[in-house]
This record gives sequence, C-alpha cells and structure tokens, in this order.
Amino acid sequence: MESDSQLKNAILLYNEAREIEPRGPKLADRMQKLQRLVKIASMPVKVTIESDNLTAVAVYKVGRLGRFDVRELELRPGTYTIVGSRDGYQDVRQKIMVKSGRQPIRVTVICRVKI
Repeated sequence: MESDSQLKNAILLYNEAREIEPRGPKLADRMQKLQRLVKIASMPVKVTIESDNLTAVAVYKVGRLGRFDVRELELRPGTYTIVGSRDGYQDVRQKIMVKSGRQPIRVTVICRVKI
C-alpha cells in the first residue's frame, strides 16, 4: 500500500466488506487483517535528510526539496528514491525502505564526485 491509490482502494474494500451480512469467521478474520494493514500503512515514519546546502535534493513520490542542511519528513511506509544533484558533480541516488514501527531514519545526500 505504498501509493495513495492503493491505500484508498484498501479502505474502500474494507468499508464495502463491513456492509456484508451475515459475516462468517473467514471474512471477519480477513477484515481484521486488512484493517490492521491499513492502520500500519497510514502511520508516518520520521525521515531526516542531511545535505550540504549545495546539493539539490528530490524525493520521488514527494517532490523537490531544494538545497538545505537538514530536513525532516514524515513518510508513510514504502520504498522511496532520494536523488541529489549539483552542477559539475555526479548525481547521487539512494533507495530507502520506510517501515512502520522502526526508529527514525537518517539519510545523507551530498554530491562529492566532480565530473
């Protein structure tokens, strides 16, 4: 449930399933699991990105963040790609996996290799 549309579809499915009567034990169990997954997928995790105020940073699925020293984001669980770019330097790219229930994530994005 990394994307907004996947999360919305899961919520819609859960709401539709709540309307079903009579509800057997298998459906009740699946509904409980889906509700737990939606709750987990909705809880953001703190991600701290450090840079050098010279590298322009962008996070796919979030947007361009620009240049900065430290920036904190609240991201839902999923996989994110962070890209740093700077004129005259090789771009850097990192993939991070955000999982709920984990400690805050700290990432450094700095372009260091001259081209």
